[in-house]
Amino acid sequence: MIFSLKPVCMTLITCAWLFGGKDAEEPAKEAPEEAQEAVEQITNGWDLKLHDFFIKEEGGTVPLTIYARAVNDEWKAAVGSSRSNFEDGQPPERVYNLSFQHVDMSGLEQKDGKVTGPLVVHMTPDLWVPRIGRSFPITFEIDAEVTEKGNLEGSYTVEKPRVIEPSLDQIKFEGGNLTSFT
Repeated sequence: MIFSLKPVCMTLITCAWLFGGKDAEEPAKEAPEEAQEAVEQITNGWDLKLHDFFIKEEGGTVPLTIYARAVNDEWKAAVGSSRSNFEDGQPPERVYNLSFQHVDMSGLEQKDGKVTGPLVVHMTPDLWVPRIGRSFPITFEIDAEVTEKGNLEGSYTVEKPRVIEPSLDQIKFEGGNLTSFT
């Protein structure tokens, strides 16, 4: 078996740095100033719920949940999930597929307490859904305001993609409410 020692060495060095020196009584060192500044630069991040997006087989709907993060008011990362959240102590359930969806937030604009513009979710396939076995985009038009508590509230409309895919029956293309949660 061939493997590289570099990741192993880096892990050991990092652990030694994080947990202090050789003695258990020696206090752990503080994180470098650059790392603390990087954490402070995360200016906002919202966990968005696009309500009433996925249709459950037994009736009712589940939101598309998007976990988005920004640094200095510039979107850096976002991922979507069709899994329902823990509600009433029940574990999450799969509604659409098991994959996380790639989210492109580059078209969203944050200005004057509003977040508006297009958000594109690339529906990533797992082994079963979508049956075409490849990603396809769905474009949402977002119109939301930042509340006094720093959350988002608003609405979205959705454009049906131009693909022939049976799993689209599991998606409600009527638009709906958008909220954020922490």
